[in-house]
Amino acid sequence: MAVQNRFLTAMPPPNVENFRFRAWEEPLREAQSETNLERVAKKVAEAEDAIWIRLQELSTSHEEQIERAAIQRACDEMLRIKTGKLKWPLFD
Repeated sequence: MAVQNRFLTAMPPPNVENFRFRAWEEPLREAQSETNLERVAKKVAEAEDAIWIRLQELSTSHEEQIERAAIQRACDEMLRIKTGKLKWPLFD
C-alpha cells in the first residue's frame, strides 16, 4: 500500500489539464480505480505498451529525467496492481 500512496502523491490529480505524460498515465489511473479484473489487466497492458513506446522515444533524449522517474513510479504501481488486484505471484 505504501507504493500506491507514494505514487499517487507524486502524481497530479486526474484531470485532463494535469496529465503530464498522458499516453501512459491515463490507462494506469484507470487500472488503479477499476474493479473489473479483466479491465484492470487490459489497462495495465495498455500502460505497459505506452511506457515501452515512450521509453524508446526518451532513449535519444537527455532532457527527460522527470518523466523517467515518473515511469519508474508507474512501473512500481503496475507491479502493485498485478500482485494486489490481479493476484500475480511476486518474484524476488
